Amino acid sequence: MVCGHRCALDYSRGKTKATKKKETKELKEKLKTKSEYLKDLQIVINEIVKYIDWLVPCISSGRPTHESRNSGHLFGVQAYPALRFNLFNIHNQSIVDNQHKGGRPIEYMDGLRAMYGQDYLDYVMSLRETYKRLSLSIPEIKEKIKIAKEIVKELKRDLRQYDEYQRYWMRKNLNKRLGIYE
Repeated sequence: MVCGHRCALDYSRGKTKATKKKETKELKEKLKTKSEYLKDLQIVINEIVKYIDWLVPCISSGRPTHESRNSGHLFGVQAYPALRFNLFNIHNQSIVDNQHKGGRPIEYMDGLRAMYGQDYLDYVMSLRETYKRLSLSIPEIKEKIKIAKEIVKELKRDLRQYDEYQRYWMRKNLNKRLGIYE
């Protein structure tokens, strides 16, 4: 039994709801722009930060964030697009500080210094000069998304709070594994 003329035609051609859904998904994937792929990668990178900084307070205020948190960038995505995926540039931040208070960059830097030390802050500050350009093709972005999703799965399986030293090494090793910042 079919619901109408259109469904009858699809049914006679062997198309089911599942195949139509799959075709729609494939078509959407083909029509995606580079910008959309970059946004998809940013979502997964932010999820990595969520698990690296699990239960860590907001970097700029020190307040607990629980689930109302963002992955805040010290150097914003618009102003510094080359640093948008660098895990050293992204830390747990409250939604209020990140979205409603402009990221609070001075407090963010103070938080990095307090949590990790002056050497860490100096290193993060140096990223602006080290990485001035990010050039990824769509196939490269797709590959980075795949790697990032695998990292998220691994972090979810071993969900726990890490200390500052562990978080530093995780950022360093996962940046290397992602292969965006050589």
